[in-house]
Amino acid sequence: MIKKETGNLTYSEAGRSGTIHFISRETKFDMWYEFAMPPALVIIGIPEPKYWEAQTKTPLSRRTRLLEFIGKQVIQDKLSGTGYFLIDDNILSICPGKNPDLP
Repeated sequence: MIKKETGNLTYSEAGRSGTIHFISRETKFDMWYEFAMPPALVIIGIPEPKYWEAQTKTPLSRRTRLLEFIGKQVIQDKLSGTGYFLIDDNILSICPGKNPDLP
């Protein structure tokens, strides 16, 4: 059984950039964000896999699930419509609308 990720996000905004604060029972960490060029609306700096455990105090095996939770929560909190997210080694991109790569 896969455990569902939980936590809270708070935002410190500074114009076109800011900080996203993730807090859960197990850990807390910060990620910077800034407005981006299309198709992304916002990019969020995330720890690379090799630094994940040291910076987040969570196992690397939970990285994808935790980033998916964060991506969904940012969309729910900050977009007025639909959105999707893309995850790579050090950036989580938040995009408005429907993912063009999905049917």
